[in-house]
Amino acid sequence: MTEAEMEEVWKLMSEDFRPFDLNVTTSEAVFNNAPADRRMRVIFTPTNYFAPGYGGYAYIGSFTFGSTSYGETPCWVWNAGVIGAGEAGSHEVGHTLGLVHDGRGAPYSEEYYSGHDSWAPIMGTGYYRSVVQWSKGEYAYANNTEDDLQTITTRNGFGYRADDHGNTAASATSMVIEDGGEVLASVNKGVISSRTDVDMFSFTTSGGEIAFDVNPDPSYPNLDLMLTVRDIFGELVATADPSTLAASLHVVLEAGTYYLEIDGVAGSMGANSDFASLGEYFIAGNIPVNFNQSPLVSLVTPVEGQEFTANQKPIRITATAFDSDGTVSKVEFYSGDVKLGEDLKAPYSYHWKRAAVGNYVITAHATDNMGAVTVSEPVSIKVVAPGIKKNQIASSKILATEMPAGVEVYPNPITTDNYVKIALPAHFRVVSLIIYELGTGKRLSERNYKDASSLQVEVSALPRGLYGLTIKAEGQVWTKKLAVIK
Repeated sequence: MTEAEMEEVWKLMSEDFRPFDLNVTTSEAVFNNAPADRRMRVIFTPTNYFAPGYGGYAYIGSFTFGSTSYGETPCWVWNAGVIGAGEAGSHEVGHTLGLVHDGRGAPYSEEYYSGHDSWAPIMGTGYYRSVVQWSKGEYAYANNTEDDLQTITTRNGFGYRADDHGNTAASATSMVIEDGGEVLASVNKGVISSRTDVDMFSFTTSGGEIAFDVNPDPSYPNLDLMLTVRDIFGELVATADPSTLAASLHVVLEAGTYYLEIDGVAGSMGANSDFASLGEYFIAGNIPVNFNQSPLVSLVTPVEGQEFTANQKPIRITATAFDSDGTVSKVEFYSGDVKLGEDLKAPYSYHWKRAAVGNYVITAHATDNMGAVTVSEPVSIKVVAPGIKKNQIASSKILATEMPAGVEVYPNPITTDNYVKIALPAHFRVVSLIIYELGTGKRLSERNYKDASSLQVEVSALPRGLYGLTIKAEGQVWTKKLAVIK
């Protein structure tokens, strides 16, 4: 054979033995590193004078002979050509692993079954079929119901190869997605190594049409593929099980996380079951991933329920805004549906002049550099006629106070941490700590500490947003805004 033909034979046999924890090699150095009772040399030669007319020859069970009085016993292949040599190579090695011929009984009395449709068993003769697999005699009139896979993996000192991808959503492998959403087959691949093996991949899309093209071994495949997409609740979204070995799936999805399930099936090539639909596969395609995290925005002043006197000082509206994956382009201030004004730079504020007597609902609208808009929690205020006493909330003064030097709160913003640490400027006998919603003033937690100069506060329960933090210690009151962006 030419070197190119030798490589093709190696590819064919490698795919046949892909499910198992062993190596198929043309390197004698690698072969010699294996224990004598865990290796089999296959000799390809046209010299067949001691068995003319045969495609090859092997002693059954000789894979482990190396540690016995028989010594290392090779098997032989005399067929020429890639298909003839490759199929005979896997067949003869099968004998050394303990397998016998797959044929048919009465009324056929065939020692070698040559298959049907596009399928044939490896331990028969598969020279004329496109899919040649291990078998357990599920076809009609089979004279051998030996489970090839069980024999190979239980009698020779090795079993199946280690599973490369989890079988459930909880153990799914994250699909590798390039910039622009491209899925490359060179890095998204795997092996279906047993009948019960199902490989799961997770992926997240920003919404739109996803496309997967999954192909088995490009040269001599044994794997017939079925694809299934499920949502985070395990519900079926889409499936693909075509008449070909490869499978493609194109479906429009809403933004979110999904799972691609890859399984070997009987298919339409002639196999009687999915018993030996095993081998390597490669995932290519495209996933929309134009993600943009919306900005965070919260009103600082005024506060809920605050009252103002008409025709006196302007109402100062201030807000904080933050964008975790970009920048804030502008913050707009609204009274109901009426835009009052905007600010393009932090600190974001607007002075509302000559507000008429009435009740108002104030919001801040933050827009990021990708055009995403977030609206703050609303704050209701009242503007009263001159002479009516204002009932301003005392907490507005607290919110306007920033912590003095010597008080540290970190990390802030909070990304992946579950705790916030607070370093106080001195040691205090009693410290009270309050966390509340900035927009509404609603208290979320309150806790007292004794004899403390530093605090550690759990914040794992806080969802993404902006919060207020108030610390009271022996007559002193400090506040700080917390941003949670995890």
